[in-house]
Amino acid sequence: MSTGPSRLEETVRQINSSDWGVNYSPRTSPRKMADDATMCDGFRKPMLLDQACLLVHNAMGHDVHVSNVTSECHGCLPQQLMEVSPYSTKSVIVSTIYSTVMKFSTNGKSFQSTYSFGQHGKYKLDVFGPNNVTLTEQSPADYVYAPLWILVGLIVLAAILAGIIWRILRLERVALYLPQSFQPPPNVLIRNAQEEDLGGGGSRQRSGDSSPLVPTPPILIEKTKERTASLDVFRGITITLMMFVNYGGGKYAIFEHSAWNGLTFADVVFPWFAWIMGVSLALSVQSQLRNSISRKKVFVKILLRSLLLIALGIVLNSFKNNDITRLRIPGVLQRLGLAFLIVGTLEAFLMTPQNLITILQGRAQWVSDVIYGWKQWIIMMCIVLVHTLVVMFAQVEGCPRGYVGPGGLDMQGKAVNCTGGITGLIDRAVFGPKHIYQHPTSSHVYHTTMPFDPEGLFGTLTTAFNIFLGVCAGRILMVYSSSLQRNVRWLAFSVICAGVTFILISFSKDGGIIPINKNLWSLSFVLSTSSMAFALFTFLYTNIDEKKYWSGSPFRQVGRNAIFLYIGHIVTKNTFPWNWSPIDHTTHAQALWMNAWSTLLWVVVAIIMECCNIFITI
Repeated sequence: MSTGPSRLEETVRQINSSDWGVNYSPRTSPRKMADDATMCDGFRKPMLLDQACLLVHNAMGHDVHVSNVTSECHGCLPQQLMEVSPYSTKSVIVSTIYSTVMKFSTNGKSFQSTYSFGQHGKYKLDVFGPNNVTLTEQSPADYVYAPLWILVGLIVLAAILAGIIWRILRLERVALYLPQSFQPPPNVLIRNAQEEDLGGGGSRQRSGDSSPLVPTPPILIEKTKERTASLDVFRGITITLMMFVNYGGGKYAIFEHSAWNGLTFADVVFPWFAWIMGVSLALSVQSQLRNSISRKKVFVKILLRSLLLIALGIVLNSFKNNDITRLRIPGVLQRLGLAFLIVGTLEAFLMTPQNLITILQGRAQWVSDVIYGWKQWIIMMCIVLVHTLVVMFAQVEGCPRGYVGPGGLDMQGKAVNCTGGITGLIDRAVFGPKHIYQHPTSSHVYHTTMPFDPEGLFGTLTTAFNIFLGVCAGRILMVYSSSLQRNVRWLAFSVICAGVTFILISFSKDGGIIPINKNLWSLSFVLSTSSMAFALFTFLYTNIDEKKYWSGSPFRQVGRNAIFLYIGHIVTKNTFPWNWSPIDHTTHAQALWMNAWSTLLWVVVAIIMECCNIFITI
């Protein structure tokens, strides 16, 4: 989600706004500030997050011109950093988020090396001559991930304690005294009388169950499918991670969106939510068809839900800027609404009713789910093909044919105004440059100046494919009743998606035919994130719905009010007690605990809402 400037962008701005270091003659030593480990010699302000102090000593009789560029900036030329006079030292604050390529030019010769710096570390580069540079660590760097590991440890400890409590609660004599919302589902469930709109397609009989030896009198119970708990849990995990990331993720780079190509924790939450939306869509449409609701009415419900998502997204955008001349039109909910409409329309008119679904015989039984959705597959493949061909072969004026880069410094500055290629051009033409995202994630690395929206219009096509893959997972739930059959097919989809991804990217980050790119919502991005989604859903289904090792709490409660929590965390993002200004801006610790606390508050809200039997959906 694109909710504001990234950690690296803030770091670059802080560095640029600082006073550049001062020169020291051999007769004078640098100003010492030993009492404060975060101070950099020659600077009046302390080092902040993800910053290090670098001293460059010129041991030659000629001026040394120092340029640098982050290693994340693929195909970029180093940019001028400073000039160091003969036999003098100059200091500079550098970013530690990525490794840095340093280029030294002196007396007509140039040479470069790549260095990695740690937060608050103090380093000295001695330049003795061409290809003769030594790096010395004068002060050790912080271990920035210590607070994160502590948080992970606390979560694991809480999970262990919850598991112990869960086993205690499973005792029948204890469960009788608990509120219904806190009671674990029994080993043998009595099915609900009416399936909810987003209900799951749980199997009618658990695999491995056997008939009793002595027949018992039948009990008249209206049987329908039970709600698939793993569906809510998957959605809850996604929303929880999304809230943590959007709140700041402790200002760790691993919880920031990729500058351009690549994949981070922040990049997977949106496609996972789209994927699980597809699973819910399949089960919802099937439920309505089973209840003899006309396909036209099913389509109208999908249309209204899509329009509501788009409207809510625009309203949320206005919280940051209500100037209609500069109001951002695209957004997360807008993208979901349009993609949901595309896939929902296909399923509303083409889905095979469940009473007509039977397991095919012979080899066809292994692909029954695909056969029952073959029309949708053909249409979606055509949509993906059109998107891929346009992206790869479209010609944008002043840009290389099929350019899909970030512009700016990319390609050594030869595609400055080509950010996003045809994808960016379509958004600027349809919405206007002022009505799309003004600070793309590439700006802090590639110095991009063109506005680019990661939730733009053209990427809706591949987002629809993302949702459709979720529909395929839901169709497997409907076609097959055996847990083994379901798990095998979900894992098969996971492996196939991963395999195609590796082919498309040629096992590299920036190479291959179609790199993984969240900004462009590339085909490889859809397949890679869907591969992980299939695998995770298989794990959750096995442990929650099949084996019943875990009730899914607290993610189950979060997942049942996902849209409410998403809107709520956006609205309250900059308000107390969800957010405040940390006292210490030099470490990740305070930001991490604040963001974890903010996320925990919404988890508690979700639990309370379920206890009160309050469920808000669209």
